Amino acid sequence: FLLDIKDPTKVLAQTDEPIMQPQEPYELSGFLGHVVFTNGHIVKGDELTIYYGAADEFVCAAKFSIKEILAQLIYI
Repeated sequence: FLLDIKDPTKVLAQTDEPIMQPQEPYELSGFLGHVVFTNGHIVKGDELTIYYGAADEFVCAAKFSIKEILAQLIYI
């Protein structure tokens, strides 16, 4: 989701598909399989590193291009 900076209850845009979905074996099986959830992020230039929990057992990191995410947004 892209939220309004002055009113974060207002959704401005969203991607058609999630940018993260459980795919790897360690995300699909575990204490709570088929689940990924964000824990935090770091932005460095165009690179977004998202730290996330996988299957409620592991802490992982995934890197994305901010420009690529923004290009996928569909404005509402």
